[in-house]
Amino acid sequence: MRFLLIICCLTLSGAPLYAHEAAYVGFSGGLLHPILGVDHLLAMLSVGIVSAQIGKQALWAIPLLFVSVMAAGSMYAYFDFYLPSVELGIASSVIFLGVAIACQEKLSAWVIAGFVAVFALFHGYAHGVERPESFSFYIFGAGFLLGTACIHVGGLFIPLMVNKFFPQRIVLAQIGAAVAAVGVYLLLGNVGVI
Repeated sequence: MRFLLIICCLTLSGAPLYAHEAAYVGFSGGLLHPILGVDHLLAMLSVGIVSAQIGKQALWAIPLLFVSVMAAGSMYAYFDFYLPSVELGIASSVIFLGVAIACQEKLSAWVIAGFVAVFALFHGYAHGVERPESFSFYIFGAGFLLGTACIHVGGLFIPLMVNKFFPQRIVLAQIGAAVAAVGVYLLLGNVGVI
């Protein structure tokens, strides 16, 4: 329940919701970039949670897929290719991943992997667009790839901790619903409804 309150407070606070402002540069800037926006942070934690829920090879395969496609998406931005509706794609990723957590292993690992790959492209593109011009893109990129991997690992531990203290499966469903609700809020903000 505390997790739900924290997410709601972060989302509705006056703090910036997006990490798409290159306030930090270099490796440390890249490392912090995925943490600075609720949209990126929730999506990347959710990838870890969903991977842990699926188990087996998904524990490493889905996070690795996300990081790999995210790297490709950032290169897409680096070479100035255009990807439409990036913010909508990122908000949609938060919604889908929240729903996937709430469904608790009812979705196929292949379906989740497919969506994760598509959404990782949007996240990578956003990171690539926000790269600092005055520093090496590759150093910044290495930072945000490592930061993303660390967030995924953190997400892998959330189901373990939740199940240790709250054996009822309802808590993960609530976490998933809260993540999806934040995604809806972000989506509505992107289309100008709120």
